Amino acid sequence: MAKKIYKNPKRTPEQQKRLAKRLVEYFFANPHANSIKFMSDKFKTDEAFVRKAIEADLDRRFKNAERVRNL
Repeated sequence: MAKKIYKNPKRTPEQQKRLAKRLVEYFFANPHANSIKFMSDKFKTDEAFVRKAIEADLDRRFKNAERVRNL
């Protein structure tokens, strides 16, 4: 079975921010289907963008928890 080949659409920076937000929401709402490969296919983006979006949000959450903990 041949892999589906499609060109990822070009997105503006604003569209990328919205997509990153949707990716993070999907990541936490669907623990059964939150692999990087699955999400990149579902949202028609590359795996690096998915990794970076999730990494940025997890880093933000960690820093916020650290800040709250050290008050």
